[in-house]
Amino acid sequence: MQSELDSLEQRIIELLAKNADIKAKNVKVKAENAKLRQAMEENETRLAKLEQSDKEKAKLIAELNCNVGKIKQERVVVDVATQPSTSNKSLEDRKTDEFLVSVSKKKVSDMMRQRNREKKLLHESAPSCRDQDKHSTSQNTSNIPLEDPNDSVKTEANKSNSQSLGETISEVTSQVLPKKPRFPTII
Repeated sequence: MQSELDSLEQRIIELLAKNADIKAKNVKVKAENAKLRQAMEENETRLAKLEQSDKEKAKLIAELNCNVGKIKQERVVVDVATQPSTSNKSLEDRKTDEFLVSVSKKKVSDMMRQRNREKKLLHESAPSCRDQDKHSTSQNTSNIPLEDPNDSVKTEANKSNSQSLGETISEVTSQVLPKKPRFPTII
């Protein structure tokens, strides 16, 4: 009987050791399980945020596409409205108008260059001379004619063509351009 008791005690010790090993493994598994659950919850939270962000982005994209469509439609309307009516004017009238516009631009450009030269000279001159130069320059620039009265290039017919062109441009501009901006100004 003694040997049986010894063998049973030995068996109990072995089983207690196995039980301790199993409990240690169980603690490790529970700790790992807790970590995995926490990671899973974090991933679910991130996924929910990403899905919400995707929904918001999809909504913004839809709004932007709608705005782009509206802008394209308005641009087409503006392009059509601003195209000159070529069927109403002959080739000669169009060439005349182009020539008159180029001559006018050249005159304005020359006047601007002249005024810039005068301003540069004013800044380079001594402070005591500046008051005299300003007075004489203002008289000189106010006496510069916008159009040479002896200029034979511009006839009365050309003047009326340029006036009607100016009126047409101002009419089209007032019809096409909105009174107030439709979109908020980005600063």
